[in-house]
Amino acid sequence: MGRLHTLLIMYIWSHNSNTCECLRQVAARYSNLRDEAAQALPGQCGVSVGIPISRNTDCSR
Repeated sequence: MGRLHTLLIMYIWSHNSNTCECLRQVAARYSNLRDEAAQALPGQCGVSVGIPISRNTDCSR
């Protein structure tokens, strides 16, 4: 899950919709990824991204 973690960190620092879409697509590849675990990553880094991190995140907003 190293690549997914890296993409999540990239998203935290860049609220770019392309990054969001990339992150969502990569997350979708991990069928065993729990949304709760993905959503907990920013808090573990001491940051808030202001949107839910999930395979179902709407990147158009």
